[in-house]
Amino acid sequence: MTTFTPEQYLEKYAKPLYDLTDAVYSFWLDDAANGMNGDKTGSGWGSADRYNKAQALIAAHNWTRVGSSSPVDLGGGRLAIQSPGAITGQTTIRESVAYGNPGINNVDMGAVESEWATTVYGRMLLQIVRTRPAFRFFSVSAPGPVQGC
Repeated sequence: MTTFTPEQYLEKYAKPLYDLTDAVYSFWLDDAANGMNGDKTGSGWGSADRYNKAQALIAAHNWTRVGSSSPVDLGGGRLAIQSPGAITGQTTIRESVAYGNPGINNVDMGAVESEWATTVYGRMLLQIVRTRPAFRFFSVSAPGPVQGC
């Protein structure tokens, strides 16, 4: 099995980011790696190749989200970033088309998964994450009602 580098995955899946200078896409790849679980064994990503692909997808997702956001002045010298979220439709002179999130069941998504689902790169990452036992989400329930102090 061939192990591709994060740069090779970026070139294949996120050509607009890859086509920027090496310094730009290297920043986004490094940023993604800094926040990732570094376990490339069977108990983590499963392989170096899967880790590299995930790193490229996270970099592309973050770059896309930041690039599509706009600053909002909250007053008092405070700024916030307002992101438009996922593209849900577009209208031309004669037709209107609405889009969904193909391959994603929105009912089963939490806040974090919903954020990833806002870009095609994030949706691809979710497909990888859902195949890895180390990253399956679980919930813990209390055995009975919580008693006040």
